[in-house]
Amino acid sequence: MKKILLIVSIMIINLTIFSSEIIYKKGEFFIDIKDSKDYILNINNKKVELDENLYKVKEYDKLNSFNLIKLDKNSIISSEEFKYYIIDDYEKEHIIKYKDTELKLFKNSNIMGFKTIIKMQDNEIYINYYPDENANIDEVFIPLAIKNERLKNENFIKINSRVRLFNNLNYVNTKKYYPIISKELTKSDYYGIFPSILDIYDPVLLLKDIYTIQIIIDIKDTKKIEDYNELYKMKYKSNTLIIKRKEQPLNITLPFVTNSYREIDYSKQKNKKAIFFIHGLQPIYVDETINDLKTYPWRSYKRFETWNEWYRVFEKDLKKEYDYYEYIYDTHTKTYEEFGNDLYKELEKMNMKEYEEVYFISHSMGALVTLKALNNYEYKNIKKIIMLNGVNLGSPLQNVPQLFDSRLYEKTLKVDETIIKTFDILSKLSLSLIQKEKVDIEIYIKEVLEEYPIFFPALLTMNGILDPFKGGISIRFSNEEYIKNINKNLFKELDVLNYNENIIQLQKNNFYKDKTYYLFSDIKNFIDDPAFNFTYNSLKMMGEISQMDDQFIKNDGAVPVYSQKNGGETNVYSDFQDENLHHELVYKNEKIIKFVSNLINK
Repeated sequence: MKKILLIVSIMIINLTIFSSEIIYKKGEFFIDIKDSKDYILNINNKKVELDENLYKVKEYDKLNSFNLIKLDKNSIISSEEFKYYIIDDYEKEHIIKYKDTELKLFKNSNIMGFKTIIKMQDNEIYINYYPDENANIDEVFIPLAIKNERLKNENFIKINSRVRLFNNLNYVNTKKYYPIISKELTKSDYYGIFPSILDIYDPVLLLKDIYTIQIIIDIKDTKKIEDYNELYKMKYKSNTLIIKRKEQPLNITLPFVTNSYREIDYSKQKNKKAIFFIHGLQPIYVDETINDLKTYPWRSYKRFETWNEWYRVFEKDLKKEYDYYEYIYDTHTKTYEEFGNDLYKELEKMNMKEYEEVYFISHSMGALVTLKALNNYEYKNIKKIIMLNGVNLGSPLQNVPQLFDSRLYEKTLKVDETIIKTFDILSKLSLSLIQKEKVDIEIYIKEVLEEYPIFFPALLTMNGILDPFKGGISIRFSNEEYIKNINKNLFKELDVLNYNENIIQLQKNNFYKDKTYYLFSDIKNFIDDPAFNFTYNSLKMMGEISQMDDQFIKNDGAVPVYSQKNGGETNVYSDFQDENLHHELVYKNEKIIKFVSNLINK
């Protein structure tokens, strides 16, 4: 019997008792009704009195709604309406409508050798998979499409997944929030949700012991990312600290790491020169154990650590002649244009024009946020804009969420091929960490991408590596030829990916071309970060498929060198190429910090 050999976290909890549930026995379906003597089952407006707990579902009942009525001395005291839908044709799509919710199942929304039964009631969808004798776990992610107006302005939805065994133990994952994929990305009238089998299936469980795999979608339990951005004036301080705002309109506490070298500067006195730090795209997690406030799922300590070491170096090198500012923003809720416009308003509010010299140091997405802000007005006091591995022309990695295109959902591998190729990737990544050697897995990534395209966007968004929201999508790649070649060579010219024209216009009209300096890096040797190993190989593979030159293939695990250099060689610096730095190591590297310090001092 074949099994997915992945290690997932498993825990045991008690099963919540519902008034009814479906039971599958020896090829037949029954509705199990608790305390059946107190209930009447209403089917097709016909009342069926229940002598025992189990009601056998007949063929003509399969597409019907069942209304369960509770009695008290023959008076109706409560009524629970729900709908069961039993999938009997796995070669076509199925659409189930219940009140204001519509669920769409695709061919590969089912699991090989499992019977699929849907229960829908107010605000909840239960997807039950019951194994047959030849059952096999053949899907890693289950594509589901949902239509409900409640999801319109929401970003995450709670899904509870569990495995029930015949011994009545319930192996489940903790409650988890999955990204709600927009209609813009699914290219349909439905929102996309991609629960993962990896969250509930464990190799220690034998398929013969599984009674049912159940996925519960709670329509009413969603999260919206609250936007946040603010410009902080900072100053050097050597002690460990936690920074708190005097005024907290969003009740936010900024958690700075130990050995922090700065704190908020509340003084109104200004030096003659100023340096502005603009961080880049940040990981997004909805993990209530690491986020200080449940309201802000974008929060992670990384975004607050970005510029920490710079204060220590600059304090020694720049002779206290500068004021420092950090722009803190969530990176997900708005496009880079919108965040740039917000930053511009902050610059005007604090009257940046008063300074004689102004310098911007921007990393990743921060490069585009900076350019958008500064191109609202041609500031004469801007001396240098220094881009650290900037997404100056966007990144193809942020085109990957476009693979959530619903036209690709049915494109999938045979079971064995999916598992083998996926585990070839994972095993080689693990082996490279042990052997401390660079790994080349782009051929495996290409094969899986061609035949199981939803795997990569689902995997990377589930783990917070890719941003499927407005911020991430706004920094997708801007090179038209590259994108067209990917569509042609991977998707037979199906218009899955599209290039970003807005970035092209921003760079074309940039007031500060002669004042912009580009620092870049690419991965040449082994790095000990599995995520960046994977994304490095993914970008390398995409560059090769695009049939463009080496500048599109070389990358830092997040951005091709071509984009980091803004497509040119003017004001481009690579004095630290031997450092073998991936995207996040750049702003932590002391050699680079010193280099930028010297560049400002020139």
